[in-house]
Amino acid sequence: MDDDTGFGCVVNVENRQLVLTVLVSSQLKNAGARGLYGNYNGDQSDDLIAKDGTTLSPSASERDINNIFGLSCMDISCNVL
Repeated sequence: MDDDTGFGCVVNVENRQLVLTVLVSSQLKNAGARGLYGNYNGDQSDDLIAKDGTTLSPSASERDINNIFGLSCMDISCNVL
């Protein structure tokens, strides 16, 4: 983790898949952080909110998380997440 920003990431290969781990300083907990990995407030029920306001359950299927939540976060204009 970068001491200046409080953010970091680790990329590993597990079972022939890339696994991205995002690291966020505990100083940012409950400080209004939000994004693709949730709100960092300890409440899993508000982590998966799509751009259109649709809220998915923490127990949603991987397919629903990708199709409803993940794709809503994609920036089509530059073809990246």
